[in-house]
Amino acid sequence: NYLVHTDTGRFILTLFEKRTRQEDLPFFFAFTEHLANKGIKCPAGIPARDGVTIRSLAGRPAVMISFLEGKDLRPDQIN
Repeated sequence: NYLVHTDTGRFILTLFEKRTRQEDLPFFFAFTEHLANKGIKCPAGIPARDGVTIRSLAGRPAVMISFLEGKDLRPDQIN
């Protein structure tokens, strides 16, 4: 995962490991879109100008994903 800064905001570029099956990715991105449509804050894939979200980069599946602001929690704050 790489944090990408652009003029329009911050994004996460994810390059998926070889063990990830590219044909499984559309399901997961449709699921996060479904969650977002229900009001749950979750990262979403960002489609390119041609509408395609999942690309290939350096021979691996790659997706630009929305960046969610957050903060670190101390171990005693988790639960």
